[in-house]
Amino acid sequence: MNCNCVGRTAALLAAALLCAVGATAAPLPPAHAQRVDDAIGRCFELRDRAPGDAITLARATLASPGLTSDDEIKLLACLARAEALSGRTEDVVATVDRIEALLLAEPRPAEFTLRALSNAGAALHVVGDVSRALELYRRAFEAAQAGEADLAQVKMLINVASIQSEHLDAYDLAERTYAQAQQIADASGVVEPLLPYNHATNLLRLDRPDQARLQFEAALASSRASPDTVLTRRIQTELVALGRADDASARLQTLADAQRDDDPSGAAITLVRMADLALADGRPDAARVHAAAAVALAATGIFARERRDALRMRVRALHASGDLETAFTALDALHAEERDAARRLQLGALAELQARLEDGRSAAELAHLRETQRIDVINARHARTLRAVGATALGVLVLLALALAFYQRRSVGDCDASARPTA
Repeated sequence: MNCNCVGRTAALLAAALLCAVGATAAPLPPAHAQRVDDAIGRCFELRDRAPGDAITLARATLASPGLTSDDEIKLLACLARAEALSGRTEDVVATVDRIEALLLAEPRPAEFTLRALSNAGAALHVVGDVSRALELYRRAFEAAQAGEADLAQVKMLINVASIQSEHLDAYDLAERTYAQAQQIADASGVVEPLLPYNHATNLLRLDRPDQARLQFEAALASSRASPDTVLTRRIQTELVALGRADDASARLQTLADAQRDDDPSGAAITLVRMADLALADGRPDAARVHAAAAVALAATGIFARERRDALRMRVRALHASGDLETAFTALDALHAEERDAARRLQLGALAELQARLEDGRSAAELAHLRETQRIDVINARHARTLRAVGATALGVLVLLALALAFYQRRSVGDCDASARPTA
């Protein structure tokens, strides 16, 4: 998905361009090379709309003899994303391990490395390994410094904003990061449906439904080239839920049924929206059923944000139906999930990332970044421990986003300077 339909969501990333920037390798017989190229292209076509089929195709092609290491990395990038969307956490970790090993084996062009790392990081992000995802995003940023890759920078900022919103509840900060990504996209002509989709999701968390609707509509318009994708179904879910038409519940049920196999976390989101509609219609018992189903679906993989949202909806439904004892039990489960999410952030790794991002920055830039870090961005509903952990992790993401902006400004300045006529 970041590449985050996802993530998760966002986190849905720049995989397709990976196909176009491979490193030099020994040539294959033309017919075999063409078959491999076709399989890679087909895998990326299937990856978001039919992850199970993409997994089957990628594994079959990886088993064929004579693959170049570049082609293997492209197939693994496709495979990791498809496995993540299917909730196959252990498989994702093994696939990303293989991608990293191949990248370390020999030097490759910066843009190829950037896209491979971005895809690997996005897959980890989807299944909840945020710390390792951030490390791969950091390395992707370093690769971006060696080339001009506007689309990759936009996707990187989407990833960062997604973590800010999904894992830290830093919605206002995520808004600034999305604005930064939109500015780069507008200036370079980049069209990326994930940008308005993830932005809209953040606007919903800020309780700005009218603005969110506009962004969802923009995302739908830019995704029409592939109308049957995971992302398109998620956009449709949000627009149906926001429209609240008389047939909204039935339409959402149809979408949830279509999502269950290939996009269980998306189905969980749809069920949460159905529960919300049921509560608004005064049907708390129906809301309880939908919320419980959402919790069960989100448990099929490490879909941390979706699971916590489903648990919150279950607490609301139980409270509305008068079952206070069970509601308190569900609330305890939610707090446990939030504590576990905080522990998974692994602050040691994030502190190391912060130190690396600070290295080489000017004193003025550092002063600005440190001032930004003092912003209070953790929502008051979290326990004190979660707020403390989130604030530290947030500082890292502030630095990463601003470092990308710093690099973008420097790149534009270099381009302007090189374009000036000489005497």
